[in-house]
Amino acid sequence: MSDHLPTDRRRPPRSDGAAQGDSRVLRQAMWAVLAIAVIGLSLFAGSLVFGGTSGGSPSAESTVEPMTSAPAPPSSPAPSSSSPATPQPTAESMTTFLDDYLRDVSDDPATAWGSLTPGFQRTSGGFAAYREFWAPIAGAEPADVEADPEARTIAYDVTYTYADGHTTQDSTRLTLAYENGTYRISGEG
Repeated sequence: MSDHLPTDRRRPPRSDGAAQGDSRVLRQAMWAVLAIAVIGLSLFAGSLVFGGTSGGSPSAESTVEPMTSAPAPPSSPAPSSSSPATPQPTAESMTTFLDDYLRDVSDDPATAWGSLTPGFQRTSGGFAAYREFWAPIAGAEPADVEADPEARTIAYDVTYTYADGHTTQDSTRLTLAYENGTYRISGEG
């Protein structure tokens, strides 16, 4: 009866099928063992990287013996791994910005101009008017600086020294914009 079936529908002899089935099972077993080995190595490597010791390469002692001292607090690396640390305004950094700005207005007006926001540049009447205002001033020395990082304002007294040697004093309050660790002057008054 099997002779009447088309040749492509006949079953191969039993010994060939058993051999093919055995090799298929063997290949599947090899892939399973390989997958388990990869997962195991990944878990081991992860434990070394994320849960390992605080110094250098892991040693047999550090993995066998229990820890006798408290581990470093996990809060130290957590902020840097969860989100990049964004610098926040500080009174010190605001004062440093003011010192740099007042030095630049007489030494390098173009650099100082870049320390103003575009809106405050327009309010200042453009670069030509800004440069004309600062041209006769040889230096500006701040005193009694009070920086408020929350309000982003900095108030100070300033002594302007002119090119001809005379001085004047003024009190000023600047409003600062702060973005990506950089200050810019956004207002005055």
